[in-house]
Amino acid sequence: MGKKRALYSKHGVTEYWLVDPMAEAVEIHRLQGDILIPSRTFGRNETLRSELFPGLEINLDEVFLVVRTAPDTRHSDKRPRR
Repeated sequence: MGKKRALYSKHGVTEYWLVDPMAEAVEIHRLQGDILIPSRTFGRNETLRSELFPGLEINLDEVFLVVRTAPDTRHSDKRPRR
């Protein structure tokens, strides 16, 4: 178990999301007993819904479209202005 997941479990966090922009997926982990376990993975072309936030709907195709079309700044020589 990852350090953060163990820490979140220890302190009773009931749900957390892992977002993988490269895989275009969101994995929802839910607390069962005292352990956060993966409960559902949503991908591109799906609508993310959470039991913890009734009524919340996130169109992941729109989210990951922004990621796919954002400029790649990983190898940029320019530094952000302050």
